[in-house]
Amino acid sequence: MRILYAAFAACLAGPVSGSTIYYYDIIARAESGTFQNSSLEKSINNFGTVASDYSDSSSFPNPNGLVAIDISNDTRFLVGPTTVTSYRPPAINDFDQVATSRVVRTEDGRVQQLLRIETDGSLTVLAERNIDSPEAGDFRAIDGERPNMNDHGDVVAAVTTLDGHLQIVKFPGGGGERVTIVSTDTFEGGFSGTPQIDNDGTVSFFSFGGPEGAGIYTSDGSGAPELAVQGGGSSVFDRDDAGNVTFAGAHGAEGTAIYRWNAGDDPSEVTLLYEVPDEASVTGLFVNNAGSVAYTADQVLYIDGERLLGPGDTFADGLEVKQGASGPSTGVTFNSRQAFNEQGQLVVRVAVSTGDGPFDAQAQIVRISPEGTVLENPLLPVETIDGGDGRVRNIIDIVAPELPVPPAAGIETRPARNPWVMVDPIVATAFNYSIEDDASLFQALLFPSELELADDLFTIVFEAAGDMFEVALGRGEVLDFRDYDPLGIAGFTIGDIDPAAGADPELPFTVGISFMSAFSGRLFIDAETTDTDLAGVIPLPAGFPLLLAGLGALALIRRRQ
Repeated sequence: MRILYAAFAACLAGPVSGSTIYYYDIIARAESGTFQNSSLEKSINNFGTVASDYSDSSSFPNPNGLVAIDISNDTRFLVGPTTVTSYRPPAINDFDQVATSRVVRTEDGRVQQLLRIETDGSLTVLAERNIDSPEAGDFRAIDGERPNMNDHGDVVAAVTTLDGHLQIVKFPGGGGERVTIVSTDTFEGGFSGTPQIDNDGTVSFFSFGGPEGAGIYTSDGSGAPELAVQGGGSSVFDRDDAGNVTFAGAHGAEGTAIYRWNAGDDPSEVTLLYEVPDEASVTGLFVNNAGSVAYTADQVLYIDGERLLGPGDTFADGLEVKQGASGPSTGVTFNSRQAFNEQGQLVVRVAVSTGDGPFDAQAQIVRISPEGTVLENPLLPVETIDGGDGRVRNIIDIVAPELPVPPAAGIETRPARNPWVMVDPIVATAFNYSIEDDASLFQALLFPSELELADDLFTIVFEAAGDMFEVALGRGEVLDFRDYDPLGIAGFTIGDIDPAAGADPELPFTVGISFMSAFSGRLFIDAETTDTDLAGVIPLPAGFPLLLAGLGALALIRRRQ
């Protein structure tokens, strides 16, 4: 079920003026069927794919399994053998590896397993504990609720050793021996919350009384943990790939605020980012590498200090976000793993009202997507100008993230594709795509299968490695330009669009584009409006400044003009 939310908030990423339109996609409800008894705690990767547990056997071969739900809402069954009594909330990375835990029934009793589900669907058992015979496993206890994982497949989890010591342990993605990050038999002071792991393998955790006092400590396992941020005030924090730590802490006598510590600064030097209103406590917090902060406080979701969603807000279908007491009756909550990606998408649990009682609520999982990240909410032109020769030039402002993480061992032989940016120009019978100032190169092109067009096949013309190519591409298919030039291409033309379809102002022509590198600038789409002849690549104009502004509510309602 897809729902548009009725309100719009301040822009999501970076120093941007204007408003950002968000698309609210309800991908799971705990009323019946697949997700009836699931914990409804999910995670999202940088491609918008959400990993979820489920508890119903009517939709999949076995109960108590895991699924992955992509941005087209295609649900892929991951795993769920019949001997499993439960899976715990999963963490998913950009290679679709999933970290989770499960309980299986064996001849020796119930066994909890910490797992990594590999890209090819195979299972790697990282650690086990025997619930019925605690001395028989690798550990006396495994915190299966909160494993975390990076894009190399490194998994970090809290465990209790057979001799009773609490530890944070890293399990390398490429195999090899597990690494103890911290242990209470050598670390002065305990630790709490969910350990974080970055793509460089650094693990972060909060300690109420470490050797240098309370604060957030980091270690890659090669030495003793070091104090990064002094104080901190709570275990609610996140660390970006540059090592900057954003956290919730005390502000004034009774207030709460969001602070940031920049890597390399003294542990006591922090910057106040946002004051949390009404002295509310922060229960979840995530950052992305663009510096944006998403957090929940008193059942309200905030993005960069601006309220986005909370109790009293109403979805387009009339369902109202519930102010509740606890559990599934709460308003908006995060889980303890990745819930905010580099494109600015979030996945949250929302309770909507089903009655007047304090616990009359229905839990549901909502993926929240800003413009350009899903087919239903594409980037639209901020300006159209005369392109000459009967063409109309569509100008679309884009901020496209790059995922610079090298491939994890054994997964890929070349870098993974960067996320799709969904764009929708004005109507035409052919389109020519280019980028200002050679700021990046095109990596791949997607024709969504959901396109409501009479055409099933289109012609793509482009130059790659000094040669011209003409490729037929159908709906639901991807054209990877790296198959023709590993460096990408400078431009391409889409032709063979039905003139009748091109003349329909209500018919979108949304396509997905990925770029070879991070790209902040302008995309030019020159639309053929007088005939269907394919045109060559147009020279790129220089000197256009970045003008990333929200398009406002009108742009979502009025798709064409």
